[in-house]
Amino acid sequence: MTAAPGPPLDPSALGLRAPGPADVAALRELLGEEAVITAADRLDGYGRDETENLGFAPDVVVLPATTAQVAAVLRLASAGRLPVVPR
Repeated sequence: MTAAPGPPLDPSALGLRAPGPADVAALRELLGEEAVITAADRLDGYGRDETENLGFAPDVVVLPATTAQVAAVLRLASAGRLPVVPR
């Protein structure tokens, strides 16, 4: 038996917030312009996976190239209370 998915969780209920322009600028500083995606036409493809028929476009996608960059992104997200969904 499979349970029906519940409503999406509101990130603010966990004390999280959406990334703002300053966060995007900080990510671009860490990773470079090409590794930070904010264009709506490119974000849509990152809002789905193969597990369910759900789609939620992210606010921003980052493509770190090294483990050091991954760690830096996670430090920034943790300090700024930004939600992270690994893929």
